[in-house]
Amino acid sequence: MSLSGGSFSCAQLEATSHAWFDRSRWPPDFTGCLEADYYTESYNKRLRSATPRLRNRLRYAANHAGQVLAGMPLDAVLGRYERRPVENDWHRATVERCGSDGGGKTLIWHNDAGAAWRLTADLAHARLRTGPDNPYAASGPVDFEVRPATSADGDLLPSVAALVFGGDPYWRVGSSEGHAEL
Repeated sequence: MSLSGGSFSCAQLEATSHAWFDRSRWPPDFTGCLEADYYTESYNKRLRSATPRLRNRLRYAANHAGQVLAGMPLDAVLGRYERRPVENDWHRATVERCGSDGGGKTLIWHNDAGAAWRLTADLAHARLRTGPDNPYAASGPVDFEVRPATSADGDLLPSVAALVFGGDPYWRVGSSEGHAEL
């Protein structure tokens, strides 16, 4: 696990990978001289006081979003989303129920540019699956990742903060990045 990215980037421990191996690349406030010192100082000077707390970050290191979202009602996904910064009409969209779906499990992604495609909810895997009507199906992103909102302590909440498509988060309108409106 790299300390330079992902959940631990806020600790600013490694500007480059394997900084712990080369003493000259350690943060200036680290005073030890052995590799073991790097880990002790990392915990005591960075990770111990991190927000959200380290225990919360480690608890969700493996993606447990599906477990949190599995019991969430499908209506919680419905609403307006936008990729920030909004640069064109493809970056604003609405997720709504598909009127022709008798079972009510199919949704429609409809962006302001007029493109629309069906989504099938797979919340147990934190996904909205697309089908062949997705304009990117042949060459680009296929599914949306459902990113749950988090509490101030980093706990995952059974509500949607963003839908991630092709690596870009589309934030729920009215939410801040990372925290859905509660």
